[in-house]
Amino acid sequence: MIRILFLTANPFVGTDEPPLRLYREFELIDEKIWSSKYRNKFQLIPRFSSSARRLSDYIIRFKPNIVHFSGHGTTKGELVFQDEYGESQVANAVSIKNIFGILNAGIRCVVLNSCLSERQARMISKHVDCVIGMSEEIYDQAASVFATNFYFGLASGYSVKDAYELGKVQIKLLYLKESEHNVIDVEKQSKMVKIITKANIDPSKLFLFK
Repeated sequence: MIRILFLTANPFVGTDEPPLRLYREFELIDEKIWSSKYRNKFQLIPRFSSSARRLSDYIIRFKPNIVHFSGHGTTKGELVFQDEYGESQVANAVSIKNIFGILNAGIRCVVLNSCLSERQARMISKHVDCVIGMSEEIYDQAASVFATNFYFGLASGYSVKDAYELGKVQIKLLYLKESEHNVIDVEKQSKMVKIITKANIDPSKLFLFK
């Protein structure tokens, strides 16, 4: 059984920016996995409104093979979790890296589905075979489409590399408009999704399930 620990954080930020639709992203991923060939071999474990200090608790408890984080990121590449009051909790990037350094047994892949998360992804990749992060600010719909198709690829028996490419090409098929007169460059959005691997790991030969 491939266990996916699905973490979200959508803290109140006190702006007019609409909240991320993270529960909908979870539903779409769940539906995609359910429609895949090996759906019975994948288990999606959701934990919403996650705090940074609970990350290690969840990894120890659920022993995931994939850790997924959906939420916000800072301009410094840090992940933004939630505190007990629902407000932003910026996680120290080195501490997050160290958690994966200590608790990496069984974790084959980490997906940081948040803006500007490439720096954190590169730090985690010292300890985990494959990490996916975003180099810039990515639109919610593009990030969600990537994730749903990435997991569909994995649960259909494809390699991490092929699943990653499937997610990226699906972004390119989107038609997104920021406003009435501003069409979003989906090619650029696709290029923001980066895959980083540990030394000597070839993602084209990395299968979560065969």
